[in-house]
Amino acid sequence: MAKNQMKAECITAVSAVMGRELTEGESAEIVENMRAYFVKHKQADPTRTRQEIVVLAAQDYANTLIKEAERKKMNAKKQALMVYKTRTAYKNFRDKGMSPNEAGRRILDGIDKRGIGLKEQFKSMLVDLLEKTAPKFLGLAENEVMIKAVLNEVDGVDTGIPEAKQAAEAWIKTAGVAKDRFNRAGGDIGTIDHWLLPQTHDRYKIINAARRINDNAIVSAGKAAIEASSKYTTVGKHDIVKNREAWVNFTFDRIDKKKYLDNDMRQMTDDQIRDVLRTCYKTITEDGANKLSLYDVNGGRGKSKANTRREHRTIHFKDANARYEYNSMFGENPSILGTMMSHIDSMANDISLIEELGPSPTNTFNTLKRMVQVENDKMSPGIGRKIATNTTFLDAMWKNLTGEANMVENDVSAAIWQTARNVQVFGKLGNAAISSLVDIGTYIHTSTFNKMPFLRTTKLILESFNPLDKSDKQFLLRAGFVGDVLNSSLARFVSDNLSYGVTAKLADATMRVTFLSQLTNSVRRAQSLNSMAFWYEKAHRYEWKDIDGWSKERLENFGIDEKMWNIFRECEPQEHSGLKFLTMNSIKNISDASRKKLQLTDGQIDRAVSTYLGFIADDAFMASLQPDLFTRSMQNYGLHKGTLGGEVVRNFWMFKAFPLAMIVRHFQRSKDLFRYKQKKDGTPAAFVSFAGYHAALILAGTFIGAVILMIKDLLSGSDIKTPNNRDFWIRAFTTGGGAGFVGDILVSALDDYKYGHQSVFNAFGPVYSTMLDAYTIFDKYKDDKDIGANVIRLAKGNLPFVNLWYTKQVINHAVFNQLQEMLNPGYHARIERKIQKNQGVGFWWKPTEMTPRRAPRIGVQPDK
Repeated sequence: MAKNQMKAECITAVSAVMGRELTEGESAEIVENMRAYFVKHKQADPTRTRQEIVVLAAQDYANTLIKEAERKKMNAKKQALMVYKTRTAYKNFRDKGMSPNEAGRRILDGIDKRGIGLKEQFKSMLVDLLEKTAPKFLGLAENEVMIKAVLNEVDGVDTGIPEAKQAAEAWIKTAGVAKDRFNRAGGDIGTIDHWLLPQTHDRYKIINAARRINDNAIVSAGKAAIEASSKYTTVGKHDIVKNREAWVNFTFDRIDKKKYLDNDMRQMTDDQIRDVLRTCYKTITEDGANKLSLYDVNGGRGKSKANTRREHRTIHFKDANARYEYNSMFGENPSILGTMMSHIDSMANDISLIEELGPSPTNTFNTLKRMVQVENDKMSPGIGRKIATNTTFLDAMWKNLTGEANMVENDVSAAIWQTARNVQVFGKLGNAAISSLVDIGTYIHTSTFNKMPFLRTTKLILESFNPLDKSDKQFLLRAGFVGDVLNSSLARFVSDNLSYGVTAKLADATMRVTFLSQLTNSVRRAQSLNSMAFWYEKAHRYEWKDIDGWSKERLENFGIDEKMWNIFRECEPQEHSGLKFLTMNSIKNISDASRKKLQLTDGQIDRAVSTYLGFIADDAFMASLQPDLFTRSMQNYGLHKGTLGGEVVRNFWMFKAFPLAMIVRHFQRSKDLFRYKQKKDGTPAAFVSFAGYHAALILAGTFIGAVILMIKDLLSGSDIKTPNNRDFWIRAFTTGGGAGFVGDILVSALDDYKYGHQSVFNAFGPVYSTMLDAYTIFDKYKDDKDIGANVIRLAKGNLPFVNLWYTKQVINHAVFNQLQEMLNPGYHARIERKIQKNQGVGFWWKPTEMTPRRAPRIGVQPDK
């Protein structure tokens, strides 16, 4: 097997020049770099001799070493500067009255929000790609033809499809902008090894390659792959050799063999290439452990974030079809479009971390933790007790910020539990759009709180809800606000993105057909437009020193200072629907004269764009709530997927993301207002502002919650419950007032038993509740006369598309209710008597009748 090592005489010569012995890692790096540059020059001009290509490759590598030395020197300065800026930001938050723990959390939360702004910027550049390659059939099927065409265009193959070419150009441009910004922040991504298209490898799929290839042989290209897969039909689950060879054979048929050179820069034989792939298999399945000796393992500071994307690729696909087939079979996300979007999100996150915390963000974070610890220790004697340093929660936020919290420790366990959560989504969120009408209240509250004109606020929400007019959506897509892409609206209900096969697609499709995605994005679009118009007006009218105090407080808390404000003031607005807006394009296209006047660098313009978009998105995610970093961290505690603790907390917090975010995010904003008012007007006035903020929010939410309850009653076929009692308003408060997690206990406890167990157990989340329901039905099998009806009820609550708010009653009356009556005659009559006894209402549309028998009533006894 050809290894990435220099010959002994070469190692000796290089070591002599360096003045020390060349390490094994340095030797391998030199060989790998020389090989990559050799391939580049050979492809650029095949007429060159081998010696000429070697000389050119050596020159390239020498230049790389020089640039790398300069980059390291510059990164050391950047790191020191970012540590200083972090200390300054921490001090500023402390001066505003925040506790050490809160100041530390606010810094991490700010980085996350600016990362969201950067994602919005990148995805705005990808509008053509997203529109041309949108999945078909409610997202259940990838647009395979267009995706492959785009991949070919990215590889330089002319498909003759203008839409594919346009989408590919959008991707190439965006990927280039992301790479340049990453490198400008201190990173080092080259332009070789097909860097334009991301590669991902799912360890679990590769470990079980033989069975997977056999089960999915139709995906394989060509007869040879199908024949190869048939050899492994009886492979054992842990047969490493057969699984490895299955993966090697599958991959070997899809690679560009010309790019595999030995250490003498000569074409490898097929056997040598297979050996390279076997090593690659070992690296992937052992998570890189094969590259370390026992004595290499240490507990050091870890790899610099700026160096995380430098590795050369070992798998070089021969064409777009090969890349598509491999990703479908062994990629972490079988969707190429999903993989590309994940890559953009990951790049944006890494860039944000490096720009805000330096080339080694972990080192800066450890400094921040130590500052919090020291401050808490100093404060302890003054209050007579030790202050708990919230490093555990800071660590949870850090793990979510860096993506570590989404790491999978046990693939099987993670897949099983995520599938269970997916089932709960498509089985139980059929009414989600109705519940989310509360967004109208939070939208109005957010706009009113920001002192945005009421008439414009109303105009924008009405226009956004108009399904016949897509102009506001198209304007915002290119102005810098895409909103959530792929599985977006689920973020308000679950703590992490969906994955794992068809159940994830069904869950996402459910959100679409309930119109939750449309409602959520409409509210966020309206708030984004409102904010962009509001801040254009502010920037156009006021210099930094003249901005009202609370507006300046909000800007400063988000990291917008006087210099950035002056950038906004120099920008020309974009016009739409008779209004002027400060957009991403306004900032990017700032005039050369303004650049010179303010002495702006490209980096400062870039940071102004992402910070501003993050600021706008934060308001949009307040109007239609989406969990922030703080809330997400509360939901998973930074625990990995597939672990016992990680899955327990994820299951518990499922469907509680919205109420938790409602409390956490609004409490944080009202505390900022309280601190500001306390310094400006004193504590009494601050308390009045704090109380007024929450009173308005709760009052609006509760009244909208009451309306939602009435709508749900009508949709269920029952009369509307009387609004003149305590129980009704408790339900309304928990539905729209942001205490939904309390409602799991308070409201459920008011109901009768569900399947024979107390409904208070629903507080543990839908996954555990469903498991308990199934157990209770089984346990009471012998003495429960409604066993058949309850089994159907349980099954119906876990089926996709049968519980949608606008079709649920039709399907129930035509199918499920009839089945329940057939199995257990009189079942629905008994349910009616229970509801009449406990809630004082009956049914305007009886469950066993195909048509309504009368008009709905409000709070009155039903007909006898």
